[in-house]
Amino acid sequence: IVDGEEYPALKLGKSEAGGTYTVGNLPATGDVTLTFYGVAWKGKSCDLTIAVNNGGQIDGGASKTLSLVPNQGATQNTPFTITFGDKDFYTLNLTGVTENTTLTFSTPNAKPRCILTGLNVN
Repeated sequence: IVDGEEYPALKLGKSEAGGTYTVGNLPATGDVTLTFYGVAWKGKSCDLTIAVNNGGQIDGGASKTLSLVPNQGATQNTPFTITFGDKDFYTLNLTGVTENTTLTFSTPNAKPRCILTGLNVN
């Protein structure tokens, strides 16, 4: 829940394992921008890796790792009530995206949980 409105979100990771989610069928090809809001679980940090598969790069490489900042609203069960700040908004450059390109979002180990919303490629 952001500003009183509920949005779909992706939560990666849980107490026992890291998490992985792959997005395909990107809405644009060529050189595009990936934007999203991302936070870590309350009181924790979370390293989020985004890998580009089947053509393309992210910020000049095959993958990019971001350290997401903890958020007071990212705890317990859904719906999470999150207040995003400027530090929670990410903009990354994707180059050479093809119709076969996929993006894999992952957390490397258990417990650090990442929550993402507002994923956009354009």
